[in-house]
Amino acid sequence: MQPLAATSAAVRQPPLAFARDVLALAKPRLALLVVCTAAGGLWLAPGRRDLAAALALLVGTSAVVAAANALNNLLERDIDALMRRTRDRPLPAGRIEPWVAAAVGLGLPSIALPALAWFTNGLTATLAALALFLYAVVYTPLKQRSTLALFVGAVPGAIPPLMGWTAATGRLDAGGLALFGILFCWQLPHFLAISLYLKEDYARGGLKVFSLVHGDRATKAWSAATSLVSPGCVPAEAEAAGRATSSSARSPTSRCSSRRSSSGRGSSTDAMGIASLLPSVNAALNGASAALLFVGWRAIKAGRRELHRRLMMGACASSTLFLAGYLTRLALTGTHRFPGTGALRATYIGVLASHTLLAALTLPLVLRTLQLSLSARFPEHRRIARFTFPVWMYVSLTGIAVYVMLYHLAPHAQ
Repeated sequence: MQPLAATSAAVRQPPLAFARDVLALAKPRLALLVVCTAAGGLWLAPGRRDLAAALALLVGTSAVVAAANALNNLLERDIDALMRRTRDRPLPAGRIEPWVAAAVGLGLPSIALPALAWFTNGLTATLAALALFLYAVVYTPLKQRSTLALFVGAVPGAIPPLMGWTAATGRLDAGGLALFGILFCWQLPHFLAISLYLKEDYARGGLKVFSLVHGDRATKAWSAATSLVSPGCVPAEAEAAGRATSSSARSPTSRCSSRRSSSGRGSSTDAMGIASLLPSVNAALNGASAALLFVGWRAIKAGRRELHRRLMMGACASSTLFLAGYLTRLALTGTHRFPGTGALRATYIGVLASHTLLAALTLPLVLRTLQLSLSARFPEHRRIARFTFPVWMYVSLTGIAVYVMLYHLAPHAQ
């Protein structure tokens, strides 16, 4: 049985109080610490710092962290309602509706990831997307199933300083990986200690933390052992970082500065490599959306409402990642003219036009159906979903068709 506070309609409140609760979804104190580690990576990296790239890194990292935390709040709202430490958060307390967290969690990355690609480089944006995916899609549900979440969760937590490094250098090298390794190792004893301190609260929420599964003695032993790993690695990692700094100090490769000096949108090699992969990734995301939509439709036909809702959330996340990938590709390489002629060109233009028009039309409908579903207003949800579902399916499938025609059927397709 779900906690009442996590499922009931939100209580109306003054705009300022609502704004404070929306901000609380982002966990601003935690987000500030993460941004500081990204700034640290940027400061330690070799080469000249570009002000626009630095600001974009800090703002973009803040937005991605806020989105990850909002999705975490959304997915764990029922668990949070069971724990003393978290039951007064906006969602379990019923002060805001779940769709608000979904809008924050899905909307911010659609802007932040392309901005990171444009003002820094594609590698930094890819690292940000990877951190968001690991935290929201892998780590958050894994906490309810396995203590391996301890190690999985340390990966997105260690990525921000690496983002700072790559924003300045445009590449992965020993220095950036050293910073990643230091922060990864530091997090392990930190979270092991928290699992001891809050063990009873985690038990109320049903989370599989280390102290509950393996006991206090094993947790203390692991905490002591992992506490020695990070300082022991610092000398070697600092030496690696020093070599990277000295070897590349004379060749700054910030994408923002190289873009301005060379008049091209994708002059750095790593950005072009990532950009060349994005069409295939975007087509796969459209395919995932279509598959999730179809299975979700079968689930609701079978009366499995909760499974249907989870699958629709997955389809929404997949479509959001597609949008972020498309805008990132556009920021890196610009638009592409269709090289074919005749019937193939006419078909491509027709499919692309209908795809774009219906995508713009269905976006607010998808958000509305998601809002109604999360608010448990199923009769209204069903009325809109009968129209939204086939249009959304068409947009996903035509996204694949556009990719196939442009990159595989057209003459001289790359």
